[in-house]
Amino acid sequence: MDEPNETTEQTPDDVFLTAVLFESSLGLAAFFLGWALGPDPRDLIPELNLEDKWPIISGVLYGCLAAVPVLLLIEGVRRLPWEPVRELERLTDDSLIKTLLKLRPGELVVISVCAGIGEELLFRGWMLPWLAGSPGGDPTQFEFALALVGSSVAFGLMHPITKLYVVLAALM
Repeated sequence: MDEPNETTEQTPDDVFLTAVLFESSLGLAAFFLGWALGPDPRDLIPELNLEDKWPIISGVLYGCLAAVPVLLLIEGVRRLPWEPVRELERLTDDSLIKTLLKLRPGELVVISVCAGIGEELLFRGWMLPWLAGSPGGDPTQFEFALALVGSSVAFGLMHPITKLYVVLAALM
C-alpha cells in the first residue's frame, strides 16, 4: 500500500488564492462581529471625497513616514546576535516562503492590500473599540490602553510563525 505524501507543496496560485481569501475573510469577520456584537467597524471608515485629495495624499505620506521607525527597528533586531532572530532569518528556507517569493509583484500587492484592510478592520476597526467599550460610550484612557494592548496581543497571536515573530507583530 502506498504511503500518503505528507508534504504536498502548494503552487503559487494556491498560496495566492488562500492568502487573499483568508485575509479578506478577516474583514468579513469584523463586519459580522460588528453586526452581532457591535460596534460596527464601518463607523470608523472615513468618508472618501475624491475632490479633496489632500486627506488621501497626507494619509499616504503619514503612512510612509510611520513606516520609517518600524523599518529601522526591524533592521536593528536583525543585527542582534540572538538565536530567535537567526530562526526568523532561516524562514527563507521554508517551502511556503519560497512559494510566496515566486509570486509576481502585483500578486504580492493584492495580498498586502487584502491583509491590510482585513486585519485593520478586525483588530482596529472592531476588536479595539469592542474591548474598549464602556457603558457611557467614550472609553477612559486606561480602558483604551487596555483595549490597545489586548487587540495588539490578539494580532500577534494571529502570526504564529515563531515566538519572536508573535512578539514583534504585537509590538508593531
